[in-house]
Amino acid sequence: MSIKQPIGPKQFIALLSMVMALPAVGIDLMLPAFDDMRQAFGLAPDSNEVARIVTAYFLGMSLAPLPYGALADRIGRKPVLWLSGTVYMVGAIGSALAPSLGFMLIARFVWGLGAAGGRVVAFAIIRDTRQGEEMAKTMSYIMGVFVLVPIIAPSLGAIIIGLGPWRAVFWAAVFFAAVVLVWSRRLDETLTVSSRRPMSFATVGATAKRMVLTPATLASTLAGGALMASMASYLGSSQLMISEIFGRGAEFPIIFASVALLLGAASFLNGRLLGSLGLRRILPLASLVYVTAAGLTLMVSFIAGGVPNFWVFMPLVAVTLACQMILLPNLNTVALAPMADAAGTASALVATFTSAVGALIGAFIDAQMRASVTPFAAALTSAGLFVLVMVLWANRHLRLEGSGF
Repeated sequence: MSIKQPIGPKQFIALLSMVMALPAVGIDLMLPAFDDMRQAFGLAPDSNEVARIVTAYFLGMSLAPLPYGALADRIGRKPVLWLSGTVYMVGAIGSALAPSLGFMLIARFVWGLGAAGGRVVAFAIIRDTRQGEEMAKTMSYIMGVFVLVPIIAPSLGAIIIGLGPWRAVFWAAVFFAAVVLVWSRRLDETLTVSSRRPMSFATVGATAKRMVLTPATLASTLAGGALMASMASYLGSSQLMISEIFGRGAEFPIIFASVALLLGAASFLNGRLLGSLGLRRILPLASLVYVTAAGLTLMVSFIAGGVPNFWVFMPLVAVTLACQMILLPNLNTVALAPMADAAGTASALVATFTSAVGALIGAFIDAQMRASVTPFAAALTSAGLFVLVMVLWANRHLRLEGSGF
C-alpha cells in the first residue's frame, strides 16, 4: 500500500527527478566553461588540468552516501535532503567565487559531498511511498527524466556563458538547487517516528550483512554494479569511439543525444511494460535482449578487426544501453524491496557499491580502448552474461508475500 503525498503523482515524479538531477547538473552544466577556466587560472589552452574539477566532484560524491543514508534513517528524509542541498549550494557558491584552481578543487569536493545526498534520499522516499511494481514504475519514470539532463545541461551552460561570465554557470546551479529545496517543502516526511533507527557503524554493518544474506538484494546489487560499469565505460569512451575510431567527430553531439533520448524512452517504456508483463517477466526478457545485442556487437567487431560498420555497431550498442535503462530501475526495486525499515542506509550502500564498481571497472575498460571497439563490446557481453545469471538467481528468491511483486 502506498503512502499518500500532498502532491499528485506527476508532480511527485517531477520533483524527485529534479532531486536526482542535482548531481548531473553539477557536472554537465559547467562543461562548456572549461576553456574559460583554463584562461582564468592561467593554464595552457590544451591543458587537461581542469579535468581535476570533475575528479574532485566525484571524489566528494563517493565518500558521502553512507553518512547520508544512515542519517536519513535516523532523523528522516527531508532534513537530510535539506542538509545535502545546503552543502551542495555552499560548494557551488565556493566554486563561483574561487580565485584559483586549488580553491576551486576544494569547493568542488564540497559540492560533490552535497550532490551525493540526492540519489540516496530520492530512492529512500520512493521505497517509503511505493511497493513492488509501482515502485519500479516510479523509478523508471524518474530515470527517464533524469537521463535527459546530460542532453539539455551542456547546451544551457553554453547559452549562459554566451550571455554572461563563465562563473554564471555555477550561480545557475545554486539557483537550481534552491528551487528544488523550496519545491521539496511540498513533500511530507515519509519516515515515521517508529521506523527511525539509531545511527552507528553497527547499524550500517548490520544492514550491509542483511543485504548480503538476502539473495534477491545481493544478486540485484551485483547486477547493478555490472551495468554501471558498462555504462561508465560508454560515457568515458563514447567520444573516442564515435569521433576517433569511427571518424564522426562533427556528428558526435547528435549521435550522443540520440542515444540518450532512446535511453529516456526505454525508461518510460519500462513503466508501461510493468503494467502488462510484470517485473518478474521483464527482468529475464530484458536480460536476454541485452545479452543478444551485446553478443552481436562483439561478433561484428571481431569480424571487422575492431572497426565494424558504424550503422551496424552503434544501433546494437543503443539497444544494449536501452536494456540497461529497463533493468536498472527494476534491479534497484528488487534490491530495496526487503529493506523497508532501512531504506536510507540500504540505498546508500547500493549507490556506493554500484558507483565504485562502475567507476573502477569502467576506467579499466576505457584504458583498453585504442583503435578498436572490441574491448568495449567484450565488456558489454561479459556484463550481459553476468547480469542474466544474477537476474535468474534473484527471480528465484523474490517473495510474493508482502513484496508487491
